[in-house]
This record gives sequence, C-alpha cells and structure tokens, in this order.
Amino acid sequence: MLKQHPMGTKIDVNNIHSRFKIHPDAVKKLVRAVLKAEKMRAREISVVFATDEYLRKLHRDFLKNDRYTDVITFDLSEGEGIEGEIYVSLDRARYFAREYQEPFHREVARLVIHGLLHLKGYSDATPAQRQEMHQRENQHLKNVSLNEKMVDF
Repeated sequence: MLKQHPMGTKIDVNNIHSRFKIHPDAVKKLVRAVLKAEKMRAREISVVFATDEYLRKLHRDFLKNDRYTDVITFDLSEGEGIEGEIYVSLDRARYFAREYQEPFHREVARLVIHGLLHLKGYSDATPAQRQEMHQRENQHLKNVSLNEKMVDF
C-alpha cells in the first residue's frame, strides 16, 4: 500500500535564484493538478528554481553534458509512489519566454510540467517523443488555471 503524506503528495518548493520571487502555493497547485490529470501516484516532489549556471553544473556532474539546459529531473523513486526532484532554470525560462513570445510565468509552468512528465516516464530523446511531450505540456497549460503567478521579477 502506498503511504502518502497526510495531506496527499508532499510538495517542496525551493528558490535558489536571487533575482526572482517564487510563489510556492501557485507552484504546488500546478503540480497537484498535473499529478491528478496524469493519474500519477506520488509520494514526494521537490521543485527547485535555480540559475543557468546551477543547472549547467548539475547537467555536467550528473549527465556528463557541459551545456545549459532548462529543466533537469531526477527520479528518486524506490518501490511504490513517485519521488523526484525537478530543477528549473529561471534564466532559461526567461530566455525561451522571450524567444517564443510567451508570458514568463507560462514558460516556467511549462518547465515544471515537463519535469513531471519525465517523472511519469515520458522521454524527449527523439523528435517524435519531444512532439508528444510538447503536446502533453500544451494540454496541461490549457487545462490548468494560471491565474496565480508562480514567479515575479
């Protein structure tokens, strides 16, 4: 039997980026909505908002790739229930928001959703897989109310 946190999935939100203010309740609301829509049974999810350099170091140290990236997900699950960490680069999110002319908070939400989809088992290794993930992200962005900003400058 899956033991869950008394309030459901335990969701931790941490911001180690000094230039942005994160609104943890809005992040938790998004995570819960995606977990429910994807029928994901999760024990604990940690979302960490960081800088480009922080994610580049994680990317280099753990994935042996010395390049910038927007999101990194670590699946820490053992047994029943998903446990994982999602690291989001707010610098990359800001860059891609400008590049794709999207609101910044929407791009941040997309990266959180992307990380959750990785925890569910989705991959983005091939063009077809990237397209499938992007479609799922868009579906969640359409279905989830983003009235509450998750991040401010």
